[in-house]
Amino acid sequence: MKTYVLLFTILLSGKLLGGGFLFPNVPYSYAKLHYFNINLAAPHLNQPSIYRDGVYADTKVGNGMIVPESLHRNLQDIFKHGVDELVYGLSKCYLPHHGIIYYNERHEPVASLSICFACDKIKIWSKTPLQFHENTAQFDYEKAEKQMADLEKLLKKNEVFIYTHPDEWGRYAAHFDTLANLETADTLILDAKADQIDHVFFLHAPITLETHPRLMPSKWAPKLEMDTTHGQHQEMRTYRYQDMYQLQYKVNADGFGKLMMLEAHGPHLFLPGGLRVGMSFEEVVRLLKAPGKAQPCQTIHIASKNYELQLGFRWQTLQMIKIKSR
Repeated sequence: MKTYVLLFTILLSGKLLGGGFLFPNVPYSYAKLHYFNINLAAPHLNQPSIYRDGVYADTKVGNGMIVPESLHRNLQDIFKHGVDELVYGLSKCYLPHHGIIYYNERHEPVASLSICFACDKIKIWSKTPLQFHENTAQFDYEKAEKQMADLEKLLKKNEVFIYTHPDEWGRYAAHFDTLANLETADTLILDAKADQIDHVFFLHAPITLETHPRLMPSKWAPKLEMDTTHGQHQEMRTYRYQDMYQLQYKVNADGFGKLMMLEAHGPHLFLPGGLRVGMSFEEVVRLLKAPGKAQPCQTIHIASKNYELQLGFRWQTLQMIKIKSR
């Protein structure tokens, strides 16, 4: 993987020493460009950002494209006069299909850029928050329109597909139909102890009723409610949010709750080991520390002494996490 050397000094305000806007405003090692939100038939499943506050867009496609240094320099040049107009948008709609995630040397996301070419709007996230101002009286809309036009030309020059109008959707979607072979239908079966990946399950601490509140730390996360629709057995407690998240605990006489089952189809639940829906296959394999077994597949199954973990992928993006007590 190519790593970029930062050749400039970064100020936390996002300003260049010589004046102007700079993004990212944090040190980073490399960046990846992703398509996301490509299922227009299910707009309620779309996400506003490719990544923010620990949460990946689970609609992102594949492992992403490494952003060339030349593209990044041109992108910074396009944004150097500020992006307030684009952050607040040139229209009221917003359905981004392109996103860039910036990573540090530990492969942790530190910033992201999400782009909607159809609506001329962007969203920016950074570990060091940036301030934008909604002063419409001073907005330079001509500048902003040129920025989006230049950004579209830049990505097309780098062979990135751009969708800006409903009439173009058929051609755009046809590209993703060719990605059906991104992974095999195989299941990669691993033994936690034999493959030295016990850390994947609980890394620092097991999931219990006591650690339950820490599983969904993002401020964007929905609230898990205790399921009372079918009554609760005194020893069992089930928490859920719609069909996206479900966790079940067995509670002993002392009130200790052992995890019996977990199922997540959304990106807001974080396992203690770092696994979460929306991670790319490459990121999951890196976390498993199993690079020799990195052939993309639809399912990874891991067994340990106490639990079985099943990971489901589509377009090389983690879509489902299941844990079951053995």
